Amino acid sequence: MHNTKGAEFNNVVIVLNDQFAGEKDYFSRFFKEYPNIQETKEARNLLYVACSRACVNLIVMLPKEMYTENKATFVRLFEEMD
Repeated sequence: MHNTKGAEFNNVVIVLNDQFAGEKDYFSRFFKEYPNIQETKEARNLLYVACSRACVNLIVMLPKEMYTENKATFVRLFEEMD
């Protein structure tokens, strides 16, 4: 995700994995604390960069538990990115 800044692709698939950056809850913490995202600014920026690389199709895959626990946050966040 870090190396895609400035690039564009027709199709982007993002797999959110909580075992990222040496932390066990890297993205879960972000979604639980959203919209108070000052503490998780790096996760927010990384996700934004990855999502904004898609020109045509964007697919975000994540563990079912992460989605179930944070469904309202996902809906709100991706509506804002639209």
